[in-house]
Amino acid sequence: PFSDRDSALTFLNQLVPSEEKKGDCYLYDGIVKACDMAEVNNNQAPDQKVIVVLSDGVDQGSPVTIEQVKDRVSELKGVPVVGGVLL
Repeated sequence: PFSDRDSALTFLNQLVPSEEKKGDCYLYDGIVKACDMAEVNNNQAPDQKVIVVLSDGVDQGSPVTIEQVKDRVSELKGVPVVGGVLL
């Protein structure tokens, strides 16, 4: 967790794609897991939660479908989910 915008931006600017993990991306599983974690912890700091998804947009191997992700995100109350595609 970051307490200020500058710390978060510094962290995000250091992210680089991992060549050794290329092709191993359980994107949909990760989004559903993040929703589960945010929901459980939402009572502790309800005004400080957001799920940020940064990805190439390709899921490789998740048993979870995109429809299940959409359903789970729509069920989540009080936690914004935002995303961006990294090329």
